Amino acid sequence: MKNVQEIIARLNLLAESGQNEELLKQAERYIKEDKDFPLFYLFKANALRGLGEFDKAIAAYHEAIAKDPNDALARTSLGSLLYERGDYINALNACDSAILIDDKLPDSYVYSGNILVALGYPEQAVSAYHRAYTLDPTSIDLGEMIAVMYAQQGDLEKTTEVFFSLIQSNPNDDALQVKMAVALMYLLQNGASHKEVAKYAVIWRQLLPQNEYVNQVASALIENKVDFNPLTQQAIDALFTSYAPLYDFSMKVGESGMLEEVQKTINELYTTQELDICDLGCGTGLVGEVLKSKAKIAGLFGVDLCSSMLDQAYDKKIYDSIYHSENSTYLVQNPNKFDLIVAGNVFSYQNSLEEQILSIKNALKNGGYTVFTFRKNTINRKDILLYPPYYYLFTENYVKSLLEKAGLVIKEVKSLSLTERIDQSIEMMLCVAQKLS
Repeated sequence: MKNVQEIIARLNLLAESGQNEELLKQAERYIKEDKDFPLFYLFKANALRGLGEFDKAIAAYHEAIAKDPNDALARTSLGSLLYERGDYINALNACDSAILIDDKLPDSYVYSGNILVALGYPEQAVSAYHRAYTLDPTSIDLGEMIAVMYAQQGDLEKTTEVFFSLIQSNPNDDALQVKMAVALMYLLQNGASHKEVAKYAVIWRQLLPQNEYVNQVASALIENKVDFNPLTQQAIDALFTSYAPLYDFSMKVGESGMLEEVQKTINELYTTQELDICDLGCGTGLVGEVLKSKAKIAGLFGVDLCSSMLDQAYDKKIYDSIYHSENSTYLVQNPNKFDLIVAGNVFSYQNSLEEQILSIKNALKNGGYTVFTFRKNTINRKDILLYPPYYYLFTENYVKSLLEKAGLVIKEVKSLSLTERIDQSIEMMLCVAQKLS
């Protein structure tokens, strides 16, 4: 076959632009012309994967491997798809065989790490991630993942080593500083030596002497203020400003179960389409898309702290009114009463749930419902646990006690099934409560 490099370049262009139907058509055409060229089978598999034909894609990856048993990329791609389909053992075998063939592919180690986390082996996973990071030290995502996992395992020295390396390369990354803050505060609150934490806090402050947030957190660490909340409004804004461009994609892939359960729950609560609804922490409007069909005309309100997220929500034209505000502040100051108040994936970033729940209760109409999610603390017995990279976890009993104290009647508390999460050991819970008077 002539001009093979030109053909591969064209197929790559189709793949990069997401033209999967045309990519599949062209790959099958070239397979007919040369049945022994393994790369065409890999393009075919990737196209089928992009089209959602997962079983056919897996078969095509096996065809590519059969044509070239030493194709580490095909084995890694197969492993990643098997991982996404929940076939962890075969996925790990595919990635491990890729590593044996070529130990210089970072993705093989990344997916191996993901699979090990899913199988319940976080210590082995962090070794795989670290190997990937050494192969690709420019990857902020990989570095953050490793640093966070070291923090979760209580290893202060390794946590700071990786974070400091990232900070020196990315001194203006505000979201990175927040993750460092949470990691150090978590370690201080959970057994790390105050003297050692303070030592690293001093170094961190010296690295970024002009950063107001770093100075604030570092001072709290040095002064041993273990109750300090590093997830300030400034910090939350920095986190979600950095996530805004990819937020919709990551949520639909990683937490689509949350959106589906919220929609299902609300459909069970209400048959009417004449509701006044408030979407707290509305972000880019993903939950608002679920709520829109239940809201009356001019009855859907969105509230969020992050202007970058709200810009996307505004462009979607989902909400009748949008407010740039902290949740409880908005509810206290707004005279409106709501039939339904929803907070999807919001309370994980706040440690003042009592204030949030009380303000929700006061803003509901009699008979109104609140539907919200929270991350459950299964790590220890603390009612409230700050946990890397940037979450608050709560015990189920603690959340129930706050609802009862506020005078809300609990209708349901259940665990959600979420896919594609690295922190799979953390349960996401959905709660439904009603104001009766």
